[in-house]
Amino acid sequence: MQYLIQNPTGGYALDFIRRMHRRFGARAVCFHTTTANVPSSARLHPELWSKDYIAAHYVATPDAFPRFIEHLRRHHAISAIIPHSEMTVSNAVTLAEGLGLDWVQPAIMRRFRDKFALKSHLRATDPGLRINYAELANSPAHALDIVRQNRLARFVLKPNDGAANMNVGIFSADDPPSLIEDYWLRTRAGTVLLEEFIGGHEYHCNGQIDAEGNVSIIDVGRTHYAETDQQEIVCLRTDQIPFTAPEFALIADYTRRMIVASGLRRSPFHAELRVDESGPCLLECAARLVGAGWARFIHLMHGPEFDVIDLAAHYYGSSEPYGPLALNWKNYDASLLIKIRGVSSRTEKIRHLQGVRETERLPQFETWTEKPALGQHLATTNNLMTSPYALMTRCRTLDEADEVERKIRALIQWNTRPPSALDKVSRYTGRAPAFIRRTLKLERHKESLPVDAFFQ
Repeated sequence: MQYLIQNPTGGYALDFIRRMHRRFGARAVCFHTTTANVPSSARLHPELWSKDYIAAHYVATPDAFPRFIEHLRRHHAISAIIPHSEMTVSNAVTLAEGLGLDWVQPAIMRRFRDKFALKSHLRATDPGLRINYAELANSPAHALDIVRQNRLARFVLKPNDGAANMNVGIFSADDPPSLIEDYWLRTRAGTVLLEEFIGGHEYHCNGQIDAEGNVSIIDVGRTHYAETDQQEIVCLRTDQIPFTAPEFALIADYTRRMIVASGLRRSPFHAELRVDESGPCLLECAARLVGAGWARFIHLMHGPEFDVIDLAAHYYGSSEPYGPLALNWKNYDASLLIKIRGVSSRTEKIRHLQGVRETERLPQFETWTEKPALGQHLATTNNLMTSPYALMTRCRTLDEADEVERKIRALIQWNTRPPSALDKVSRYTGRAPAFIRRTLKLERHKESLPVDAFFQ
């Protein structure tokens, strides 16, 4: 069995490559959308050099997909394609459709990359399902007209195909028009999605739907956000919600109904919702695993017998039932998985860093998903991609999580003293001195990965 996977050093690609080999004995046909995406370190990605795991490597740009599809038809028996991150979904649908794979659901899957189309479809399919008002806006003036005509007190602007909270802005009807104009200029927006703002708390719900339309809910979490001076949102923390908490059933029931109405099949999903006094309301939903590494830690909730990535891999490769899921709700409620994200208030380079080892010694510390390091270049945090650090902790209660978060934010500090002469030299030369680079292991072993053909 062979399957396609895009840019296999990102997202959950390597996780899927291991699962597909273990479950099906399958080998990946990897395609890299640019030559810059071709990996060069066998030490970092040994599976990508192994013929046990990999059948071929190609460079294929979307413009050349028709030729690439013809080549795949002649030289490979492709049985599946794996969208391992949000940015790989659209290409996966195009290639699966071109190859005639039985997994492909082109109209349905494309709606999951078009927030406006998905919400329109859900309203039409299940009119009783609560969906907030949404419309496409092509200019600041158009956005203001929509707000006035629909009497929206607060509203959200965001890319219609966006991800990772990038370029999300929250506004009030009485904000000066210049704020919305600034948003358009700052984000270089063309047409964006304008939505009615829903109050209350924000949650996520993760799960899997099989080939017959049976929905399994795997976990529910609450996300804590802060709004910035530029009307953007910053993710501070994500909390696992206990199975026995009243909001769990409320959110799970809503999500299950929404996924059935969407028509999705054989796919994991990640729904984001808000819950106010009127109940749950969908913000957006993705037809792929939850991002930011959260899927790699779901086994800590349900126990080692449950592997959510293996579950997703099975349904990408087969329509046959997976079998009983080892969802252990008693184990799920035994502790709470809490993800804490750092915030950077400006663009800078980390010259001095403290608190990392002290954080790792905390009994609640589990692991880093993004570990801060000397020499790291920081941007002002305004989406999930610009957090200076992120880590997983396990706590017994939410009160304990609050205390752990306070400790970690107090411990992890950077650039708290003036730059030294060595820092100034590094700044002007654009790189750290050689002995520092060796200490930080910044020198990488490079080995050219053989590419079988180029489609550009």
